[in-house]
Amino acid sequence: MPENESRTETLLTEIRDLQRESLELARKHLEMSQVQFERSQALHARAERIQDRSENIMGVARKSLFVILPVIVGLLAYLTWLIFK
Repeated sequence: MPENESRTETLLTEIRDLQRESLELARKHLEMSQVQFERSQALHARAERIQDRSENIMGVARKSLFVILPVIVGLLAYLTWLIFK
């Protein structure tokens, strides 16, 4: 009987040790997932800033197109008039 108790105690100790290892591994996985989540949040914030800047650039381009296009058309008309004069 003492041999059985010793065997049971050994098995329980092994189970406890494996559970501790499993918990430590789960903690590491949780830390890794938290780091990955923080990285994805930072990347998302950066993407939003880039999109905001590109939106501003496109707005300026649209506004300047209304000025530049008539000037180009006018210069082409003037050039055509000069050529066929």
